[in-house]
Amino acid sequence: MEDAKRLLSPKGADADREFDVIVVGGGSSGCTLAARLSQQAGRRVLLLEAGADYGPISSLPLPMQRANVSPTTDPTSVGVRTYQATLAANVSAPSFRGELLGGTSVINGAVFTRGHPHDYDGWAADGCDAWSYESVVPYFQRLETDLDFGATDVHGAEGPMPVKRPPADRLNPVTTSFVDSCLKLGFRWDPDLNGRHPGGVGLMPMNATMGERQNVAQRYLEPVRLRDNLTVLSQQSVTEILIEKGRAIGVRCGTSRFYGEEIVLCAGALVSPHLLMVSGIGPADMLNGLGIPVRHDNDAVGRHLTDHPSIYIPFSLDSRWVDRDGAHCEANLGYYSADLGNPDEQDMRIFPTLRSNHWSVVAVDGDRTSLGMLCQLGRETSRGRLTPSSPQIGTDPIIDYGFLSESGDLGRLADGARLADEILAGPAFSKLGAVCELPIRDMSANELNDWIRANIKTGYHPASTCRMGPAGDPTAVVDQEFRVHGVDGLRVVDVSAMRTLVRRAPNVSTIMMAERAAQLMNN
Repeated sequence: MEDAKRLLSPKGADADREFDVIVVGGGSSGCTLAARLSQQAGRRVLLLEAGADYGPISSLPLPMQRANVSPTTDPTSVGVRTYQATLAANVSAPSFRGELLGGTSVINGAVFTRGHPHDYDGWAADGCDAWSYESVVPYFQRLETDLDFGATDVHGAEGPMPVKRPPADRLNPVTTSFVDSCLKLGFRWDPDLNGRHPGGVGLMPMNATMGERQNVAQRYLEPVRLRDNLTVLSQQSVTEILIEKGRAIGVRCGTSRFYGEEIVLCAGALVSPHLLMVSGIGPADMLNGLGIPVRHDNDAVGRHLTDHPSIYIPFSLDSRWVDRDGAHCEANLGYYSADLGNPDEQDMRIFPTLRSNHWSVVAVDGDRTSLGMLCQLGRETSRGRLTPSSPQIGTDPIIDYGFLSESGDLGRLADGARLADEILAGPAFSKLGAVCELPIRDMSANELNDWIRANIKTGYHPASTCRMGPAGDPTAVVDQEFRVHGVDGLRVVDVSAMRTLVRRAPNVSTIMMAERAAQLMNN
């Protein structure tokens, strides 16, 4: 800390504004990292969150206590930050993120699936050799208490996050029909979607018990809030990273400044790169055009934006079979496109939801209810970009996901739509009176492609805007230990640092990354 003190003392900062580590963002990675770093009694940790701090889960608004609430079902909820984004050509839509202590873990679908093992092995093969699947398994074990499998060679039984799958004997009829249809189509039963060899249809792991969401602030941060060396400040929007002589020395929050030996951004794939750029770390030409002084020229900041492009195949069924109070998804099919030729390389997720699209809950028309079969591309090859619209962080950035810019993505989504139609046409769904409301079998390839282009949705899983990679990699913003290339004392530890987006919901992988970052910083 001596070097940092030497830099800080001329600033005249008050002693209570000097910290060993400043964590910016109190979401899944930030809460995890702050809790783990503060285990060292001599380390002063400051956690800054832009949104509200509701404290114990019982103090949250009632809908946020439940496991089946997400920003797509209630986009006006408190703690939800809305960004307008371009998804594809002529298609724009809101993109939601959690802005409260606990972040998106408080408002997402509470799905707790890991990435496919090949995701992490792909990172290792692409220059991040410390991130193979076998290397990350111990950190998954550390974060979880798997209430179904207990302690195994891949699962943990003593971690902060409880993981539970829906009871097989109490599934809602839509889930049962979905599983039966998938099995009849020849897909295998997968007893553990978080296992070493995931694939086929299985029950969804959830960070929920008895229908109650278990968010990261509740499980990681709340038990340690009284530590003398941990300071948690909410309603603190960081507007700038303070950089002196190539080193990050603190952050600005409005008129306030906080100084630290190390600054860690955990603000997510939309805010972390935005904050880097308005602080002068990013493409020099773009920064100069906005009048932002260039601290470090790196063209990769904000690029390589990826997500899970999604479509909802609308279907309806007899309303008596719909449990509107149940989980919005209980089972998942891991599906691979025929053009990949390898069943292990699944790139599509399909499952029924209690929503007809990303913004509408179930719609009842007489004795019929409209639902949606979600088809979500796990291995998008298209890439987008995030850029500032002004020199101030308070002005929303320009977000362009670039969906479907690579033709292969469109083809795989079309394959998924046809498979969803087959699933709905099976005898199990026929017993529920299910009818696919999109005439897929009568549509030409061009007609189906046009429908997909017009109805593309985001999976609310933005990632890779500060991707990791070795020094000299022109696509990388941070190294394998999350250190920002070209700036000392600064790391990015969140979903934006993923080399590529994992092909499942990324929340648990983000927590895993924070667990590993904490160990790296503790060594």
